[in-house]
Amino acid sequence: MKKTVILFLLFVSQLLVAQAPDKLFSQANEAYADANYKEATRLYKKLLQEDWQSSELHFNLANTYYKVGEVAPSIYHYEMALLLSPGNKTYKNNLKFAEQKRIDEVKSPEKSKFDLRIESLLNWFSVSQWAKISIGFAIFSLICFAVFLYLKKVFFKRLFFTLFVLCSLFCFMSFYLANKQVYLSEAYVYGIIFAEETSIFTEPNQNTNILFKLHEGTKVKVEDDFRNFTKIRLSNNITGWIETADLKKLQLN
Repeated sequence: MKKTVILFLLFVSQLLVAQAPDKLFSQANEAYADANYKEATRLYKKLLQEDWQSSELHFNLANTYYKVGEVAPSIYHYEMALLLSPGNKTYKNNLKFAEQKRIDEVKSPEKSKFDLRIESLLNWFSVSQWAKISIGFAIFSLICFAVFLYLKKVFFKRLFFTLFVLCSLFCFMSFYLANKQVYLSEAYVYGIIFAEETSIFTEPNQNTNILFKLHEGTKVKVEDDFRNFTKIRLSNNITGWIETADLKKLQLN
């Protein structure tokens, strides 16, 4: 009886924990609807600090920043929303409005439709989730193969051998997608300029020549990091070094 009560209490506590982010999200939405943007921002950011990630959360936070005229954070969170939900037309439209408030007329690096579709597929799950799915299919395929060896009837042997082949294929596919997601997250990293104005240097050193200046909200491709500097590339393939503190990378935790 005691074990049953303890299990029940554990279940209820986990249920309440799961409902807490949804309740906080609703409160933030209410604050936004009441034009209490300061409170809405605080609540949305609290959810992010608690590792609650969703495209809707980033989108709503971006809208909140847009309402108070904060260019860089609004663009950043629209981009994060698109990272979680690539190709979303509403997110794209709002991002375009936010980009109109930028000072720099630098064209943002764009991805092809094929890249967006691949990214959408990859972002169904995190790397660890893809890995767990792969392990799950591997275990199930081994079970199916063991049953195939044990059974005598031809129909059931064919059925379980077919299941073994399918599970093996899904196992390799999940493993491939996990590796692909890791590769893309390392090879194609973008960032948003958060500093009101920042200098782009020829080398990772403040004493070198200044190539040009960029302003808040500009999107750049991140290529390398060295000490307190980050190498960036613009859509026209011009490269330079920026102080890392002036940039915020678009990455999922």
